[in-house]
Amino acid sequence: CRMGVASVFYRLGRLYRQMGFAQRAANQFQLTMSMFWDASRAENGMACLQFEMWGIRWFDNFMEEYLTHATKLQRNYLSMLPYPGHWQVPSDYRDPGLRIGIFSLCDYAPDAPMHWLLARSQQNRQAYCARHGYGLEWTSQQPRRSSQRHPVWGQLAGPLDLLEEGTYDWVM
Repeated sequence: CRMGVASVFYRLGRLYRQMGFAQRAANQFQLTMSMFWDASRAENGMACLQFEMWGIRWFDNFMEEYLTHATKLQRNYLSMLPYPGHWQVPSDYRDPGLRIGIFSLCDYAPDAPMHWLLARSQQNRQAYCARHGYGLEWTSQQPRRSSQRHPVWGQLAGPLDLLEEGTYDWVM
């Protein structure tokens, strides 16, 4: 049961946070979030997550604690990057010879509760790629090599296909 595993990760994260191990707590919360996300993609998954499960109200308890902890850690701040300032590359640096592509797979069935995300996600990726001069590889179907597996495997197979084809030097 994904949410059973998620509850273990969440409780470990809370324990680490209480012990003062903020980064370990964040790692456990991230693992919890991956299970939460996976469960949300199952049939009736989002509806199921609205209820208390394994003694946790996922949208009330977990999401609040997860987002609050991430904000406190300030992991998105430049000062939190794990390398010295003299290693910094200017944000406007571009190697014109480097072919960079962004792969995005958004595989929601037309009747899925999150289907609305397809258009919004594609617009977001298009704007990002245009701003940075990257190629966009957008798909709403899994790559052939991962079609028999969970959709998340498409996020690995797609970039690998692009690299093997020689379309890009770097794929994100």
